[in-house]
Amino acid sequence: MPNQPLVPFPVIGIIVMALAGFLNGCLAGRIFRCRKFWAAGAVWGGISALSAALYGWYALAYVNYGEWLLFMVYLACAWMILTLILPVPLILMWLISLAGKGHIWICGAVIFCGAAAFFTGIYGTVHGDRTESIEQVELSVENLPPAFDGFRIALLTDTHIGPYYHYADLDADLYQAYADKADMVAIGGDLIDDIRMMPDTARVLTARSGLFPYGIYYVWGNHEYYRNKAYIGSELEKTPVHMLVNSHKSISRSGEKLYIAGADYPWGPKNQIHDEEEKMADQAFSGIPSGSAVVFMAHHSDFITEGMERQAFLTLTGHTHGGQTGINGRALFPIYEYMRGLYGGNGIYGYVSRGTGHWFPFRLGCSREMTIFTLHSMQRVS
Repeated sequence: MPNQPLVPFPVIGIIVMALAGFLNGCLAGRIFRCRKFWAAGAVWGGISALSAALYGWYALAYVNYGEWLLFMVYLACAWMILTLILPVPLILMWLISLAGKGHIWICGAVIFCGAAAFFTGIYGTVHGDRTESIEQVELSVENLPPAFDGFRIALLTDTHIGPYYHYADLDADLYQAYADKADMVAIGGDLIDDIRMMPDTARVLTARSGLFPYGIYYVWGNHEYYRNKAYIGSELEKTPVHMLVNSHKSISRSGEKLYIAGADYPWGPKNQIHDEEEKMADQAFSGIPSGSAVVFMAHHSDFITEGMERQAFLTLTGHTHGGQTGINGRALFPIYEYMRGLYGGNGIYGYVSRGTGHWFPFRLGCSREMTIFTLHSMQRVS
């Protein structure tokens, strides 16, 4: 087993949580008119720092402990969410309290906001970590070869195998994909965070690959680079998984072909990343006959633009986790152009998965997902 960088002990996270907690405690102390308001800040900051430390330690030690410690980590994550949510309302209430009126109402509002934030953290962590949706997506494809009418693709991405999603969960999801009659599986990167689990993960992929007549396809995510890309690649090469690195493969059915292309993860500077994505996509599509039916796989959702420009009828991506928070099916913080769900139309689509796993177990309005795509010839649908 190689030396492997797991999730690093979150020193920066501990510092950030300590400072945010200290601010919250000081503000609350001032609102409640505590003489030693800084002591309240020290207590809150200490609890927040310990919560961040527990979260980081658990990523290393979870294999030796049972469910009881996981629930302690849920509480720690809920406290961190509380600490991050409260500074703005506390600042506003402290400013209002300076007027010297409505002190009882302000104190009640602080208690209410704190309780609401904590229980939001509890719900989002426990329910978000333990709930997975199976999304069914039906697509009409204009240039789909008739032999592939009804072809089914299962998308798993961002599993982050480790403390919150285990290789046994991957096994269960692959069997669920089989039960949903998937013909092939697409794994969209960020497969694993704890590479101690890589041999077992490889065994699961090998054992389940025979369930899918057209195989399992895989593209790199950014977390493989963080952990140990060479080692992960060497283990995957022992499996029947098809690794697509700026390349493509074709699959045949009744003499007709469908192409599966895949791109690597782009690492260029922000002002050059589009050029890098364009080069990767060009390499992946090189040699595919014009007008062919193509499924394009990439980890970063930016590649949806590249796939659409090259007329791939379906581009499968992840990376965003859907923002892990959302309202009415939309990401609460849309930091990428393509955040979650289906984009496009008229036979050309891009899809961003909300992620089958995660590395931080808080989700609200944005459940984990495995997605099953069923392809239909547009002529048949019309």
